Amino acid sequence: LQNPVTKAQDPSTILALHGFTGSGQDFIPLQQTQSGSRFNWICPDFMGHGEQPSPESLESYQLEAALDLIEQARRSAADPDRVILLAYSMGGRIALHYLLKARPMPAFLVGTSPGLKTKNERCARRRQDQKWIDLLSSPDPIPGFCREWESQPLIEPQTRLPQPSCGQLAERRRRNNPTGLSNSLLACGTGALTGLWNQVSMLPPIHLIHGEYDAKFAAIANRMNALNSACIPIPIPGCGHAPHLEQPVRLMDSVASRVPDLN
Repeated sequence: LQNPVTKAQDPSTILALHGFTGSGQDFIPLQQTQSGSRFNWICPDFMGHGEQPSPESLESYQLEAALDLIEQARRSAADPDRVILLAYSMGGRIALHYLLKARPMPAFLVGTSPGLKTKNERCARRRQDQKWIDLLSSPDPIPGFCREWESQPLIEPQTRLPQPSCGQLAERRRRNNPTGLSNSLLACGTGALTGLWNQVSMLPPIHLIHGEYDAKFAAIANRMNALNSACIPIPIPGCGHAPHLEQPVRLMDSVASRVPDLN
């Protein structure tokens, strides 16, 4: 298990799960905030990302493997009963599956959706994702893929982050293996995983964090809240889809203020 880990005196731990094309190092800005420094951190990389390998077989990327990685990371904490789950986008999507099965824990999911409701919607999404898979199979896969990925309205604000964060994020994204990214999409993309909308009412209490300008995921958080009042939407001012990168101090202050029982 490859985990960037930082230590603090406080025994409670944040288990942070990154998004597609990211890595555990994406959470360094949160660790460096005053609120973030109060916690221990475990930030694993999902298969095909960061320091993890990128095998050809899809088996290592499947949901069950990702859930096992989360559980192993939780057990590696100094006190597994004092772990807070923080997850972004793809990490949040996988975290929802984990929270339906795992022991209860405080959870903060950023820019997260339960997925797509119907088989037809998931098939359509897989057809859309084929564009990314084709780019990742091209002669110059990572540069071309990253240019297109970063041009999306949801992702483009990340290219305007202050330095050195902007350059470091771009460099980490470009270090990814094209096979790893392709297989991650095929195994755990939005079109690959079963949607969980019919199980939202069964979810434990969750804080659903979204950026002030992220209308899509604000609407999703509000829909989840309508189905389950324990799913609580939390807007973070001054940011879009990636509050942990765009407004790390505000995000971390919001998380820390809501877990006083663990501190």
